[in-house]
Amino acid sequence: MSVTPHVARVKTVYRRILKNYFDWFHLSRHRYAEKCTEARDAFEANRHLTDPGQIELAVREGEEHALRTLSGEPYRVQRLPGGNMFGRNVPFPLDFIKNPPRPIIP
Repeated sequence: MSVTPHVARVKTVYRRILKNYFDWFHLSRHRYAEKCTEARDAFEANRHLTDPGQIELAVREGEEHALRTLSGEPYRVQRLPGGNMFGRNVPFPLDFIKNPPRPIIP
């Protein structure tokens, strides 16, 4: 099933807004759920639009809202690159265990 470019654009804007809300409210699931519900209601309110000019205006407003809600500190998974625990407790190299270095004797 193919998706029209307009539908793909609207989905992209919606997902971007939800991701931005997660960046802001990832510590408060209740607040995040409220903001997601507000975003969904805003998209549903414009679902009935049929005039291309109004549709374009609504999509642009959504894109501007997505830009306004960008977080200065986006959420990053801790153990992935960019996370605050990346590289901590790195497993000991197995080749060092199998072939330990010879002690240096002066």
